[in-house]
Amino acid sequence: MAEITLNSEELKEALKSAMVELLQDNRGEFYQLFAEIIEDVTMER
Repeated sequence: MAEITLNSEELKEALKSAMVELLQDNRGEFYQLFAEIIEDVTMER
């Protein structure tokens, strides 16, 4: 198996790209999650 080497900037960009893709692919689920988080935070105040 080949070894992959990434510097910190390459790793940062790869993670950012993966997170953006995840958010785009699961937009509805994340919207619901964030809505629940905001609701919980506002109810605690």
